[in-house]
Amino acid sequence: MTRTRKQLRGEIVQHTQRIQRVLEDANVKLDSVITDILGVSGRRILRAIIEGQNDPEKLAGLGDGRLHCSRRELVESLRGQVTRHHRFLLGQHLQVAVGASILTAAYYMLRDGTSYHDLGHDYFVRHNETAVALRLTQRLKDLGYEVDIRKAA
Repeated sequence: MTRTRKQLRGEIVQHTQRIQRVLEDANVKLDSVITDILGVSGRRILRAIIEGQNDPEKLAGLGDGRLHCSRRELVESLRGQVTRHHRFLLGQHLQVAVGASILTAAYYMLRDGTSYHDLGHDYFVRHNETAVALRLTQRLKDLGYEVDIRKAA
């Protein structure tokens, strides 16, 4: 089982690198502003690109508030020339990488004898409220606002 898990992890890494290379070839610098291009925002943006969306503004709108870059940086990173062939390759690599991620999760559930339990859409917010507050405060400061936060009573 351990060898299988390592192989799956290797598949994810290989296909992530291939996705990055295809994006580079299309002059899309998504990996320079998004840490994990297979994360929620990255997958959402990649799927839109695969479906034919070319507008950097619309693609940037698919990124969520947890990204550590400004919207302007995200828009600039999405300016490129994506061809039909690029879309095809991105689709192939994204399917394999996401499939390997699902199999990795299944491996851990089988190994630990647990069933799937959805942590909820706000798990990370509940898990570390202070970090979320600091990140959002910094985001507002980056937009030019003065921010003073206090914990509500």
